[in-house]
Amino acid sequence: MNRAMLDVINEKEARELVRYTILLENEGRWEKSIELLAALEREGAFLINGAPRIDDPEGRRPEAESQEMGEAITACLASDCDELEAICANVVMYVREGIKPERWTSASTPGEAPRRLRELKNVRTHKEEAEDALRARRERRNRMPAPVHTETRNHEKELMKRLREDPAVRMTFAKEIGAKINGEPPKASGAPCPRCSKKSVWFYIDVDRMTTARCNHQNSCGYWGSLYDLARATN
Repeated sequence: MNRAMLDVINEKEARELVRYTILLENEGRWEKSIELLAALEREGAFLINGAPRIDDPEGRRPEAESQEMGEAITACLASDCDELEAICANVVMYVREGIKPERWTSASTPGEAPRRLRELKNVRTHKEEAEDALRARRERRNRMPAPVHTETRNHEKELMKRLREDPAVRMTFAKEIGAKINGEPPKASGAPCPRCSKKSVWFYIDVDRMTTARCNHQNSCGYWGSLYDLARATN
């Protein structure tokens, strides 16, 4: 859970943070608070790594002062990114319009600053990437297969390819042979085995897992093959 900024920095450091953000805005003149927030994040990283402060371009002040400001910026980003964006929103207004707020940490912002900051930098979390991959797999399963436009002698080759690569075709085939489909990613199971005749064959619907079909009884039966082989054996 996020902590308030003043839980991680004191009031003196907060005032210095506001002053430094004003200096940064004067340098870049960002129009949006989230853009200034991204610039502040970069500045924090620069300062931690020994870069001179904006108000000390020649680096005459002790390096520790730069690092302390960088650490304060980084700590605030980690504790309450939305509150820090409020400061940025007020700073933009102050620099552009000369309007000083009653309280620097109070401003109307869109919220969800961490997510919007990642989007601005084109950075995605593992969770967001997994959710996108899940949506893509579901769309592939539900997509209607394209019509077959091949010569008669190539139909078998096309069917083999679709059963190996197309989740929607694999899903349709699983239902046709009476397999049960469960789980995420979905797995077809309980299909008749061409070798031992038991309802023990299983395969994945999504092709990013495994393309072949296998019998559960690998020690006593050991059947495995492509879905095309399974289709020929069950028809």
